[in-house]
Amino acid sequence: MLSTFLLLLQHRTLRWAKAESNSNLQLKGILDNIDALITIKDANLQYLHVNKKVCDFFNINATQALGKRFDDIYASAQEQTKNRKSDLQVLLHGDHLSMEEQFINAHDKRISTFLSVKFPLRDKHEHITAVCSISTDITAYKAIRDINHQLIFYDLLTELPNRRLLLNRLENLLLTARRDQQTSAVLFIDLDNFKHINDARGHHIGDELLKKVARRLMRMMRQDDSVARIGSDEFVVVLTQLSADPETYYSTTEEVSARIRRALEAPYFINGQAYLLSASMGVAFLTAHSMGTEDVLREANVAMHRAKDNGRNQVTFYEPTMTQEAEDRVSIGRDLSYAIGSDQLKAYVQPQFNAQQETVGVELLLRWHHPERGWITPERFIPLAEESQLISKLGDWLLEQACALLLAYPTHHFTVSVNISPSQFRDPSLLQRIERTLDTHKAPAHRLIFEITEGMLMQDPYQTTALMNRLVQRGIRFAIDDFGTGYSNLAALKRLPLYELKIDRSLINDVDTDPDSAAIVRAVLALGQQLRLHIVAEGVETQAQANFLIQHQCSALQGHLYAEAMPQEQWREFLFSKPQH
Repeated sequence: MLSTFLLLLQHRTLRWAKAESNSNLQLKGILDNIDALITIKDANLQYLHVNKKVCDFFNINATQALGKRFDDIYASAQEQTKNRKSDLQVLLHGDHLSMEEQFINAHDKRISTFLSVKFPLRDKHEHITAVCSISTDITAYKAIRDINHQLIFYDLLTELPNRRLLLNRLENLLLTARRDQQTSAVLFIDLDNFKHINDARGHHIGDELLKKVARRLMRMMRQDDSVARIGSDEFVVVLTQLSADPETYYSTTEEVSARIRRALEAPYFINGQAYLLSASMGVAFLTAHSMGTEDVLREANVAMHRAKDNGRNQVTFYEPTMTQEAEDRVSIGRDLSYAIGSDQLKAYVQPQFNAQQETVGVELLLRWHHPERGWITPERFIPLAEESQLISKLGDWLLEQACALLLAYPTHHFTVSVNISPSQFRDPSLLQRIERTLDTHKAPAHRLIFEITEGMLMQDPYQTTALMNRLVQRGIRFAIDDFGTGYSNLAALKRLPLYELKIDRSLINDVDTDPDSAAIVRAVLALGQQLRLHIVAEGVETQAQANFLIQHQCSALQGHLYAEAMPQEQWREFLFSKPQH
C-alpha cells in the first residue's frame, strides 16, 4: 500500500489537496487508512494535506490544519527546529531523508518514537514544490530492540555489562593501545567462599550480595573505567588511560586493586544481618603488544587462581610462567579423572598405636602414581579435585577402599579413618551415596571414622551437625582433623557428635622442647579427656615426643616413629608382625 502511495505522490501535483475527483477521494481513503503519520507541506512549510492518523495523534482538524505550520500544532522548540531544518533540506536540495523523531500524543501524553521518511514532490517541470513526510511509529520496536540489547550485552541481575560486551570494549581498547600506545589493566575478581553463603542462606541472599558488590565496584570507578560480571561470582574491572610508563601503570594498578580488595571486605548488610566476603584478584595488562583480548582475560584469570592458591583475599599480577603452570593444572586435573578406579591411584595405610604399641586404628591416605609424571602428592591433586568437582567421585572411591579394608580383617577391631573434604560435605547427595556404599559392601560402619576440619564446622554448623547426626545413626564416628590450628568454638564441641580429636603435627613437632607447645598439647589432651573423646596425635617422629604424649594419656599415636604410610600388601605383613588390640 505504501509503495502505491509513493508512486502516486511522485507523479501528482498539489492539485490533490484541492481536487474533488473520484480518484483523489480514493487516494484520500488510502492515505487515511495507512498506519503512519502522512503530511504534505508547500514551499512555505504550510500543510497542504494531513491524513487521519496525524489528526488523531495531534488532536487537530484536517481542514483547520491546512495552511498551518508544524510550529502551530506542536509546542516542542527542539522538535520544531529539527522538523524545520529537515524540511528545508528536502525543499532546497531535493534530499531524501530518514530520521528518528519523538512526538507527544495529544491524548495520553505519552512520548512515541517515529521513523520519518521525507522526500520532495515535483511539478511537471521537475521543480520542487512540496515535501512529503511519512512517519511510522517504532516505539514498540525500539522497546523490543532495547530489551534484546540488554539481554545480549548485560547481566540481568546486576545490570552490569556481560562477557560479550566486555570483550567488545576490550577490542576497542586494544585498537587504541596499538594506535596511541595506551595501556589498560584488567582485574579479574572472584569472590572467596561465595558459594558457601549462597548454599547456606539461599539464592535470594546470594543475589542481593552480588548486586551490592556490583554497586560497590561501580562507585569506585572513573568515568572511562568499566565493570562487568562474567560469571556467578566473577567480576572484571578494566582500568583505562593508564600511564605509558610500565613502572607508573603498575604502581597505579597495584594501588587501585588493593583499594578494591579492601572495599569488598567491608560488611554487607541484608535484612539487618551482616555478611562478610573477600575477593581474590588477578591482574593482567592490555598493551600495544597484547596478542588478543581473550588472551589478556585468560592471563588475569590465571593470576586470580594463583591468588586463591596462595591463600585467597589477595591480589596477584600475571607472570608468563603462570601459563605453563595453569596448563599443567588442567592436564593433571584431566588425568585425575582417568586415574580414579585405575591402578594409578592407591589407598595407602598409616597405622595408629596405643601406649602398648597395639594397632588401634589406621588412616587411609591417597597416593597417585602418574604414568608419565611419577608420584603426585595429595597436596597437589586434592585441590584440583576440589576445583573440578572430582572430589565426590574420589571420596566415593576412598570410602569403598575403606569398606573393603574392614571386610578384609573381620576379626580385628581397629578403626579406619578417611578424610572428608568441605566440598564433599556440602554435596546434597553425600548421605545417600554413603548409605548406598555401606549397604552394598555390608561393612561395619562403627569401625569407620570420618575426619573433618574445624573450618567445616564453623561454615554452616547447623547443616553440618544435622548431617553428622544422620551418619552417626548409621554407626559412623567423627574426628576433627588438625585440631588446634583452626578456630573451633569450644562450647560447640560438647554439642557435636564427635568421637575423636586429632592433634595437628605442627603442635607435636616441638612438644618436648617448647614450653608453649607442651602447654597447648596438655590443654587439648585435658579437654579431650574431660569431653570423653579419643585423642590421636599425628606426626610423631621422636621417642621424646611419644613419651610426652603417653605420659599425658594420649589415646593413640601416628607418625614415622612407628610406621610410614604403606601399600596395603605391606600393611598386611606389618599388621601380623605386631601385637593386636
